[in-house]
Amino acid sequence: MPADVPLEGATRRVTVADKHAWERYQIWWHIGFAAMAVLALILVVTDDFPANRRLIAAGCVTALVVWYLVVGGRETRQRGPRWSWTAAAGTVVLMLAGFAADPAVSVLLFVVYPQLFAYLEELRTSIPAVATLTLGIAVLNAAHSGWSSAGAVAAFGIGAVSLGFSVAFGVWITRIIEQSRDRAGLIDQLEATREQLAEAHREAGAAAERQRLALEIHDTLAQGFTSVVMLVQAAEAEVGRHEEEVRRYLALAERTARENLGEARSLVTELGPAPLQSGSLSDAIARVTERFAAETSASAGFELRGAPRPLAASSDVVLLRVVQEAVNNVRRHAGAGRLSVTLTYLDEAVCVEIVDDGCGFDPTLADGFGLRGMRERVSQAGGVVTVRSAPGRGTAVQVRLQ
Repeated sequence: MPADVPLEGATRRVTVADKHAWERYQIWWHIGFAAMAVLALILVVTDDFPANRRLIAAGCVTALVVWYLVVGGRETRQRGPRWSWTAAAGTVVLMLAGFAADPAVSVLLFVVYPQLFAYLEELRTSIPAVATLTLGIAVLNAAHSGWSSAGAVAAFGIGAVSLGFSVAFGVWITRIIEQSRDRAGLIDQLEATREQLAEAHREAGAAAERQRLALEIHDTLAQGFTSVVMLVQAAEAEVGRHEEEVRRYLALAERTARENLGEARSLVTELGPAPLQSGSLSDAIARVTERFAAETSASAGFELRGAPRPLAASSDVVLLRVVQEAVNNVRRHAGAGRLSVTLTYLDEAVCVEIVDDGCGFDPTLADGFGLRGMRERVSQAGGVVTVRSAPGRGTAVQVRLQ
């Protein structure tokens, strides 16, 4: 059963693919070790050495296999220092004892040398172990040849070559293992970082969506509800005096409520603003201006300058929302007698300007949600908002999109 492993704040499942290469394919090394042991036993049994020496050699080979399974295999799984030295020392002793009884056991050196490097992963410990085994084999080879000069030279020459080859091979294998382990660590860090980044992106996306919905609700539904409340209040003030005015205010409230319902449906279905779905940007802004005039006692006018051209849908939305917010601010706070809205198409930009003759304010002191949201919208679209106002001198809001 794979286990959960924590990685610097992340959690993932460890599977066979997460293991190092030498761990994933270790079964083939076990098979190879067993095959070489069987070959060594066959060579020993069919050798012409005395029976007692062949029996000792066969016993050493069998003991080496048992040692590998009981101690070596356990060390391979646990990688403990105590097991490393125990497994290596036992392997060297059994190998030298078997070789002393019958040189045919030397065929096992093909798997014993790499196994020593696997037991003792650090070169400063594995190379001395391999050198000890090689020197022992050379001495025993010289003894088997009767300690003749030629036999000794040949034995130690072969030993030197074997030692050089095994050390070179061991260094290569060790470097590959170290590199694989380093890469595995980097992969773990990258996976943890990727999960952290994904979580950060999800959180940032959720925060951005909340901010978008807050702006949309403020610029549409909240404004519409404010208009409905004001119209109902105006209708109540006229009850019993001017029935025509009451009906007019109630009709405007009904129309505003229906428009709010359309905006709510657009938000739910992630469509564009409802006014833009049934006409152009200039038509939508003109309707906002007309509704302001109908709902208040102020006069309002809309002017289109330049030749209209298609804009990105996001630019249309930004400009319309800015007009809606600015007009709503005039309705709620300015007490204006006149409002003018101008949409201008220039060669390299599009501008919209909302001007009123209301009470005005100090732009350096005003930082309400509506004005802040307006600036955020325009900034995200790559535009600029300019607010000119002063107490008692009206307000002009201009937005320029490239």
